[in-house]
Amino acid sequence: MMLGSKPAPPVIDFRAADASRQIRAACEEWGCFVAVHHGIEVELLQQTLQVGHAFFNLPDEVKRKYDLRNFGARWRGYMPFGGESSLQGSKVDAKEGLYL
Repeated sequence: MMLGSKPAPPVIDFRAADASRQIRAACEEWGCFVAVHHGIEVELLQQTLQVGHAFFNLPDEVKRKYDLRNFGARWRGYMPFGGESSLQGSKVDAKEGLYL
């Protein structure tokens, strides 16, 4: 999909019969997608963004208390900036994350 002349991630309508196939394809090709008609209330989305921004604006020493590597195989917690890499290890992710 293109927006103007720049590529954009796919937009997936969750009402579509093949939504799961589209999600898989988008994740494999793009690593992300835009979801529409998902049924989540706008207010909940806004609250989630506010809480997310509040967490990521905390000092690093506070966020690192929740480092997911401290919680074993559950894969829940904070991953610091540059804490992950590609499967081959050739590229470091330029992001931080919170896995819940």
